[in-house]
Amino acid sequence: MKKIVFITRHDPTKIGGGAFATRAYLEALNKIYPKQVVLFVADSYEDDELSYKSSKIIKVLPRTKLKAVLGILIGKLTRFDKIIKSWIKDNKNNIDTVIFDGGLVGGSFINIFKEYNCKLVTIHHNYEVEYHKENKSRETIKGIFFYWIKKFEKRAYLSSDINLFLTNPDLKSFKEKYGNSNSEQKVIGCFEFFKNEALAYETNNTISFNANNAIKLIISGSLVTSQTKDGVNWFLQTIYPKLKEKHKNIELTITGRSPGEELIEKCKKLGVTIIPTPKDIRKIIAEGDIYICPTRLGGGLKLRIMDALALGLPSIIQDKSFRGYENIGESNFVTKFSDEVDFFSAFDELLVNIKANSNNKDCIKNEYIKEFSFDAGVIRLKTFLK
Repeated sequence: MKKIVFITRHDPTKIGGGAFATRAYLEALNKIYPKQVVLFVADSYEDDELSYKSSKIIKVLPRTKLKAVLGILIGKLTRFDKIIKSWIKDNKNNIDTVIFDGGLVGGSFINIFKEYNCKLVTIHHNYEVEYHKENKSRETIKGIFFYWIKKFEKRAYLSSDINLFLTNPDLKSFKEKYGNSNSEQKVIGCFEFFKNEALAYETNNTISFNANNAIKLIISGSLVTSQTKDGVNWFLQTIYPKLKEKHKNIELTITGRSPGEELIEKCKKLGVTIIPTPKDIRKIIAEGDIYICPTRLGGGLKLRIMDALALGLPSIIQDKSFRGYENIGESNFVTKFSDEVDFFSAFDELLVNIKANSNNKDCIKNEYIKEFSFDAGVIRLKTFLK
């Protein structure tokens, strides 16, 4: 039986958007191709955590700091070079499909696999040039050096047999930046990984504001990343004081990984509750009435929004973060805004719609399941790969 190779820089057992997306794709692959998947992953990976396990897991130790720095200069941006080349020597006639988890990985290794007549697939989590620029990543020397990111991402896109994207805007960006590819190009989006899904729907079907008529707003995300911090700080500075003045009864909670002291202090001054690095972020989100995503930067699909939708929370989402949620956004209870002025009209309209329909949570959950459940993702991936 030929092998399905999956190569990822993310550790799918860790916390974070990229890790969660990778875990969903990996578990879906293992369900579609049981006992066929060979996983190349960082050595921190804890395979006992996953519901669907790969047939073979090759954990790769990190490089020394010196080699990692030199790699940025000479175009070796991952730790996998030697071990992949060694593995191919013994398995070159036993490979059916190679799936690269990201354009950087794809561009780094696609030429190595190309000569072995196997299907080559790249999953693009975002337009990586945009992501690395806005997050001032280590690979770009804090947003200064983009040569290898552009080169590898373009190579992966043009050389893959199948390119899978999380959103239509990402696919559009690739066509504009890199031209047309002869590959199949599909928008796969994202979806729950298997274990997470079981916890997704354990809330009441209706929304009811607190007895004191408080409206509880929730913002969540990795509070250590540049794009999340930008959106949260912009919301707190530009929108929240005016929103609080207009709606005296609102309460705002911000939760997520590793907030800095500056943000913690700002929340304290504004009377905003901040919950750093929660053990169960969905439990905190479930206590809210309305979810807000103010993130204005970054491509791909903002996975923390999935938590809110899985729990049935009416949501108001910044236009750039709305990408990938267009289908569920056709609901009256999930809407978008572009700027400060737009936010207030969208917020007031959302309040009206919520109060007019007591089944709003149920509506959101049903739409979420159709689009983002594990089973829905497995069907999409299976269709695209076969």
